Amino acid sequence: MSNYTSIENLDGRLIALRQYGHDSSVWQYSNSPENSGHLIEIVSPCYVSRPCWDQLIECSDYSCKVKLEISENGSLEIFQFFFQSLEVAKNMALKVQGSARNKRKDLVRGLRLAEAGGFHTSEVIEQLFLIQQGMCYYSGEQLSKSPKNYAVDHIQPIFDGGSDWPINLALVLNRINTWKGGHFTSLETLKWLSQSKGKAWLTSQREFCKVVDKKRAKLDKEFREKHKKLP
Repeated sequence: MSNYTSIENLDGRLIALRQYGHDSSVWQYSNSPENSGHLIEIVSPCYVSRPCWDQLIECSDYSCKVKLEISENGSLEIFQFFFQSLEVAKNMALKVQGSARNKRKDLVRGLRLAEAGGFHTSEVIEQLFLIQQGMCYYSGEQLSKSPKNYAVDHIQPIFDGGSDWPINLALVLNRINTWKGGHFTSLETLKWLSQSKGKAWLTSQREFCKVVDKKRAKLDKEFREKHKKLP
């Protein structure tokens, strides 16, 4: 089987490869190579997770590394994976798309965190668990360490200028953290929950948050003072 290096519909492929790091013939803007099956192309393994990359290798019927001649003076090396089954190709294309999207989100989040400043340790997280009495900062529901059902939330979203210092951290249930994402404030999240829990619950939970906020501020001050003294 010859490598698929045709420049047919190359413009559409290059847009996808350069912007997202991957492309697939199962999407309408790409063409499958004749008699070679359905194609998924990736610029580099770093664009997807290791499990996704391993699954690509395992599920594909044929794979290779080729060089796309994109102009007289330039080329682009890519990895190609061929699938005889359209269903398998579509499933893998969706997995590649999702994995690459998560990689981009993680990269952007890492850059934002670096710009935001601050840091915390596992000890801080343990202290927060005690400060919150093992309850979700927003819902007041029980947190579990095994199986773990919570995540570390940035109260003021990183995308809105929040930092990674302890003062800006709270332990919250996974489903609430997913909903809040980096788009909603603490108050907006509480009001969203109060739609099903009621006004009396909202008043009580805001008081709980105030107590936690005060203790967390003390933790933040002690943490910063401790790390100022470190070499």
